[in-house]
Amino acid sequence: MKKSLAILIGVSEYDDTTLNLPPCVNDVQLMEKVVLYGGRFTDVVCLPSTDAAVLKNALAGTIQRFAHEDVETLLFYYSGHGEFTENSFRFLLKDFSKQKASSTSLAMSDLDQMFRSLNPETMVKVIDACYSGAPIIKSSEQLRENIFDKGLFKNCYFLFSSHSDQRSYAEIGLSDFTKNIVKSISESEVPEIRFQQLISSLTDAFSQNQRQTPMFVTQGSGLHSLGEYSEDARDKLSKFVDSPSSEAVVYIEETVGEAAEVKALSLFERASAHAKKYVSRDTAEVLLDAVKCDLLGAKIDSQFAGMYEAKIEFEVDPNKVPFRKGVGIWLHNNAASEYFMLPEYYEEEYEIPISEFELVHIFRKKRTRTRSVVHGFRTGLHGLPFVAASLEMNPLLENLKKYGMWLTFALSKTHITFFYAFVNYLENGWGDYSAEDAQDFNIQKYSLTASAPQEMVSGILNDFMIWVRERAEVELDRQDFN
Repeated sequence: MKKSLAILIGVSEYDDTTLNLPPCVNDVQLMEKVVLYGGRFTDVVCLPSTDAAVLKNALAGTIQRFAHEDVETLLFYYSGHGEFTENSFRFLLKDFSKQKASSTSLAMSDLDQMFRSLNPETMVKVIDACYSGAPIIKSSEQLRENIFDKGLFKNCYFLFSSHSDQRSYAEIGLSDFTKNIVKSISESEVPEIRFQQLISSLTDAFSQNQRQTPMFVTQGSGLHSLGEYSEDARDKLSKFVDSPSSEAVVYIEETVGEAAEVKALSLFERASAHAKKYVSRDTAEVLLDAVKCDLLGAKIDSQFAGMYEAKIEFEVDPNKVPFRKGVGIWLHNNAASEYFMLPEYYEEEYEIPISEFELVHIFRKKRTRTRSVVHGFRTGLHGLPFVAASLEMNPLLENLKKYGMWLTFALSKTHITFFYAFVNYLENGWGDYSAEDAQDFNIQKYSLTASAPQEMVSGILNDFMIWVRERAEVELDRQDFN
């Protein structure tokens, strides 16, 4: 079956707080609804805004997951800062610094190479680079030359929010470009939204706007579709883009870091609007119960009938998770304060160099200090339906290998982030198995108010079944020649 994959990134908060772009976090959440409501994309991955090294690793892991899939359409959406330097466009990530520009940003050319490995029939990029006037690129011709190498993708649709010599604008909590994408969909008189139609609508939307002019580069028939939106879906989207007041405008200055002039709603109106994205503990527990039920009800592929027996277990002890240290490090580096989950540490003793001129060197050969080292994580919530789950594929035939999947999650009032890994088992004897090391894991983040439990687990389980099938086929191929 052909897959259509959407990868969404929004960088709203930076280590250098003068770069912060408050609307971007809302941009990416709204675009997630756009791709889900349209029903066009079989897989939607929102990568959390983290330090460059972590985000790049998560992006590479996502690409690797789909390496053996037949990808029909690949959509990449980005909202945040961007910069065009040394003939390369770069996305500026959370820990961006000019001193380490290469390692703290993501080059478009590197992104293209990763995407090219999936060989999608249609490549879509939507870039809302709202970064207050830093130079990006001068013309659509230069954009075509630098962003799309000839023949890199068969069909391309590239939607860029503005020219480089213009200011960036946003309404309260939402960037203008992303808002008009959603508005074009919600106001459409036909359900199916084709990219050429979307580009025409955006061109009209900004035709009288002297401060911001989007750029578009296309290579294709224009008939390719973003999705098919029911009247109900369009009504839902319209509620997200209805501006409460023409006075409620955020103006982002041309120079990064200068104070923004904000004509805002009242505190109560702003608080009430944001409260819609938050859920109570009872709601979160109902959702987790539904996730648990879906995992319990998961059925293995019919092609595995007579080959494997699935066994699922639920844990309340985080120490049982084989990649608990990696989750703890992720929380330490990125989002410990966002979730009701914290990294755990232990005190490690280590040696420090001693100069031969130090008197202490005469009496002893080493000097030690202690430091805190992450070794796992702990949840701040008690009484949850489960903290982690494991799914084992136990072989029913002696010539088959055993495989497994582990899953845990971090929970906040607005999101749930799943951490999961697929695990090989070593057979030490008949019925005696030990899991191989599971340091690498995948991450997926979902909104608690916009995602259904079935969406959360079905994609992960489907990927696991594909992973098991691939390894079973390789093993049987090996046996064919022995």
